[in-house]
Amino acid sequence: MKILIYTSHSHNCGNVSLMSAPNHNMYAFKNGYDLMREFCSYEELLTKMPKIESLLDWYDAIFLLDADTLITNFENKLEDICAMGEDVVLCQELLGPHTDINCGVVMLNSTEKTKEFCREIHREKPNWESLPHVSQSYINANRHRLPVTVMPARTFNSVIHPVNSYWEEGDFIVHFCGHGGGQPGTNPLMEQFVEKHGLYF
Repeated sequence: MKILIYTSHSHNCGNVSLMSAPNHNMYAFKNGYDLMREFCSYEELLTKMPKIESLLDWYDAIFLLDADTLITNFENKLEDICAMGEDVVLCQELLGPHTDINCGVVMLNSTEKTKEFCREIHREKPNWESLPHVSQSYINANRHRLPVTVMPARTFNSVIHPVNSYWEEGDFIVHFCGHGGGQPGTNPLMEQFVEKHGLYF
């Protein structure tokens, strides 16, 4: 399979990017995946669905990965995530009643249903851009009809967050949702994690 890791780093990611970029690079290099890093604001990233849809013509799958993530098991393969669902695959989130899913780590298999999913998210932007968690809130509210497979938390997206943390050693990815209580461009929880565990797994 030909798989692209697609991530983004806005100008205010700061120290977060300094930690996650080399981690993502090493994982991609070790496992033979392409990696594309956008440099744009989060708001601009939410308009990139047409570009992502076009990239699905060149790849068997695209793995969307937030900047505030670290891959913590370099032996895990993205092909295994592709096999978990036919179209769009993501994980449950355990951070409260506001949403049941997390869209910071998502696998897009290259299918017609996935491409239509991308088109719908782009088309419906006026309806979700004012929601509390923008497109994630929209996907959560409509997932009964969207081509989305929701895997249990920790399957490939484990969270460390002031509200709840459920990463365990050996998990594939740790996701530091939000700013972690620091100033813009910093994430103290992520910094503490890297100081303890390092960047390469």
